[in-house]
Amino acid sequence: MELNILLACSAGMSTLMLERSIENYYKKNGMTGRVEPHGSETAKGMVNEFEIFMLGPQVSYLQEEFEELVARKIPVVVIEPAAYALANSEKVIATAK
Repeated sequence: MELNILLACSAGMSTLMLERSIENYYKKNGMTGRVEPHGSETAKGMVNEFEIFMLGPQVSYLQEEFEELVARKIPVVVIEPAAYALANSEKVIATAK
C-alpha cells in the first residue's frame, strides 16, 4: 500500500520525529509512500502533492482552512495529541487509512 502524507505543525520541527517513526512503520509493514513534515505556511503551498494532510494538535485550528484549500478532495486530519506526543506511527497510520 502506498500512502503519501503531509505532516503539518507550527514550524515543521515537532513533526520530524513522527516522520521518522512513520517511515520505520512503512519499512516494517511493506508500505511505501512519501512522508514530509512542514510548517503550516509551507504546507499550504503543497495541496496537490499528497493524499492526506495530517495536522499536529497545536495547529488544529487550521483544519477548516486546509479543507478549503484542498476543496475537500483529500482528508485533512488532526492527529490525536497522545499519538502525536509519543510519535505513535501505528495509531497515526490507522487514522490516516
